[in-house]
Amino acid sequence: MKMSRMDAMSPPSTTLADLQNSITQDVEKKGSATTIYSTNKINEIIDSIASGAPKVDYKPFYKKNPELRSPNILFEMTEWESAEFDRCMLDANYFTENYAKFKTDYGYRLVELRDYQREAVELVTSEVYDEEMDLCVPENRNVILMQSRQTGKCVTYDTKVMPLWDDGDQEIGDIYHKFRKKTFLDKVRDVLMWFYKRL
Repeated sequence: MKMSRMDAMSPPSTTLADLQNSITQDVEKKGSATTIYSTNKINEIIDSIASGAPKVDYKPFYKKNPELRSPNILFEMTEWESAEFDRCMLDANYFTENYAKFKTDYGYRLVELRDYQREAVELVTSEVYDEEMDLCVPENRNVILMQSRQTGKCVTYDTKVMPLWDDGDQEIGDIYHKFRKKTFLDKVRDVLMWFYKRL
């Protein structure tokens, strides 16, 4: 019997309050000045940066960029944030439409997905519970989407694919250039790729 990811999830063995108490006790034992951040604290720091304060705690930001959070900082979530985190984990479309910003002509904006985009996201993110493995696994392991090459699905020249007309794997770059009329620059690129493959 298939079970949804929500059904398969068991309640956490420790609560957020237990985790916070454990961290606080560890900090007190070590005598460390470790800071536990929250959304309010992060917003206060961002306001300090905007107002030009001389001393600002950039620790929670990756490379001092307030748009990017640093990894491995201690962060205390509110109940709403914790519930929202769980909802985003279980619903990729909800996360994408509410939190993923895309570069548009008007800057980075939230974008409402079209129906076919929602279907594609659901197709590659849906999971089912596997009783034998005792964990959630992808529902669709083999997905083929007919999309343009420029959308970043194959990020390198040597991404392996298995064309229908051949028994073995071939590199996507070789297939692309096999059916394309070659210019002088293509020939130069081929020579450079020949060297690249032998590094």
